[in-house]
Amino acid sequence: MKSRILQAYPHGSPCIVHHTRSVRRIFDCPVRKRALYRTGTRDPDLDFEIKNPTGQDFHTINVDGCLYPASRSPKRCDYAVFWNDTIVFIEFKLGMPVGKRANVTDRIHQALGQLIPTIRRFEKHGVFLDATKVEAVAFVSRRSIRPLNTISMQAAKDKLATAFPTLKVKFKVTKSRTI
Repeated sequence: MKSRILQAYPHGSPCIVHHTRSVRRIFDCPVRKRALYRTGTRDPDLDFEIKNPTGQDFHTINVDGCLYPASRSPKRCDYAVFWNDTIVFIEFKLGMPVGKRANVTDRIHQALGQLIPTIRRFEKHGVFLDATKVEAVAFVSRRSIRPLNTISMQAAKDKLATAFPTLKVKFKVTKSRTI
């Protein structure tokens, strides 16, 4: 998959990083306005955790601010992770704690507004093969929240199914992904 991504995005080599770590944590840095690796103590409220218990090879892509520079195309997700024939697109929508200014349903809708255009561009550039498994993840809450409203989750899944009828994109709202 890496070669197809680099063929589609020749400038993207510094944006793609190879890993074998058992855990990699990323967070949306408000100062640098892009996702970064957490090297110190874990922040359970802000860190998205990539769990790799078998130590297999995987790659991360800094999408926002690297693969797509800040001056281009404002609608893009923050990050992506891929291994074998699976790619997971991640959008951080944390902002204020839920209930202060935005609710989870609004954040899911905002995240989809950035995940869908990114997935669409990867599809248009021929990055996906028939066997590619595509996932979209919205990281929308700092704390564990009550079970999500099934109506808003179904609406999000329906929106992805409509946008990508042949890809069968899986949608999740989570703080981690195990490889």
